[in-house]
Amino acid sequence: MAYRFKLNEPVDKGLQRIAEEQIDLAIEHLRSGDDRVAAIHEARKCLKRLRALMKLLRPAFEGDGYRRENQRFRDIARLLSGTRDSDVLRATAQRFADGGPAKVRKAALALVARAEAAREAAAEQDNGGGPVEEAIAALVAARKELDDLKLRSNGFGSLRRGLEKNYRDGRRAMMAAYDEHHDEAFHEWRKAVQAHWRHMGLLERVWPEVMGARAVLAKETADLLGEDHDIYMLIAKAMAATENASKPVDNRDLIAIARQRQQEIRRQLAAKGEALYAEPAAEFADRIGHYWHAAKAARRLARRTAAATEMSDDEDSRPNDEARRRVDVPAEDDAPKDREAKPGRAGRSDKVSSEKVSGQLVARGQAAVLPVADDGATEVAAVAASGNSETKEAVQGRKRAAKPARGGARASQAAASRPK
Repeated sequence: MAYRFKLNEPVDKGLQRIAEEQIDLAIEHLRSGDDRVAAIHEARKCLKRLRALMKLLRPAFEGDGYRRENQRFRDIARLLSGTRDSDVLRATAQRFADGGPAKVRKAALALVARAEAAREAAAEQDNGGGPVEEAIAALVAARKELDDLKLRSNGFGSLRRGLEKNYRDGRRAMMAAYDEHHDEAFHEWRKAVQAHWRHMGLLERVWPEVMGARAVLAKETADLLGEDHDIYMLIAKAMAATENASKPVDNRDLIAIARQRQQEIRRQLAAKGEALYAEPAAEFADRIGHYWHAAKAARRLARRTAAATEMSDDEDSRPNDEARRRVDVPAEDDAPKDREAKPGRAGRSDKVSSEKVSGQLVARGQAAVLPVADDGATEVAAVAASGNSETKEAVQGRKRAAKPARGGARASQAAASRPK
């Protein structure tokens, strides 16, 4: 199932196809008998892809289509988030516990234990499968109502405004994050980058190499921002544990090393963000629009070229005699077999074949280029082809008058040497 638009389908059809595929995939994961945690994680990824799709087309929806569907898929994702936060906290704390100093390890393992307790409590609430079944029912209903979604247009214009808006939001969020240095500002930037990464996947076919490179850069940026957010949540839990614990817990070293890792991440993010958002939003959207139209033109040209090649191949495969009939000129193999002429004398067959071909060419108004014959047949054919009314007898008469008499040269020399 390809999470991308096709160049040869209307955008509304692409919306319908992609949304149906992602809904079906989410239902399949939730109904599978595989690991419950992994199944929920995969289903949540499908929901994120659905929301990114809706965000790309947001300005093109008629009525409240975007608001309704975005809220629907957000609520379904929340149904599946029961143990997700606990799982993330446990994994993040375990990374700091592995190989860390003693105090850091102790504080991190304490957070791991708290996360496991919270996860077990959430799992007991979900033991009957209520949230999962509720999510499945909501997805089934959403699939049935996809036909109600209407777009104002079906070309690249329906994609351009949403692409530009999300890119601009991400660019501004990046600037705000580095101006304010607030954890929440980096989290807002993360949301825009995640959507942009998925938008590059949706538009990959306009230029796979370029869009693929942007998708890789956006994914790397989103992953770093995700780690930054996970650390932010760990710091918040560590600070809360220090304040509310009945027994004092020294989490200062853990918090300090977590902040140090955040600063490393944010230095990396600065370089990646500068590359990802190197141009203004309008220029970026225009560039992608050029790629879209160029890709469609190249596709049309390829189809026409393929059709012309197929027609040419069909013509080349026809029998040779059919091709000869089309050009209306007898082939060498079809011409009458000429008897070999004696040296120095034009054979009868030369005249026959020459006159036959010249007659066909005259009928088509073309000049004949024939072998030279002693008896003037060639000149007659050329005269006839040119439309001259001079007869064959007249031409041959002129040639006889121009031919010297037999023995004429010897007679002239004798007369010149005879004494007067």
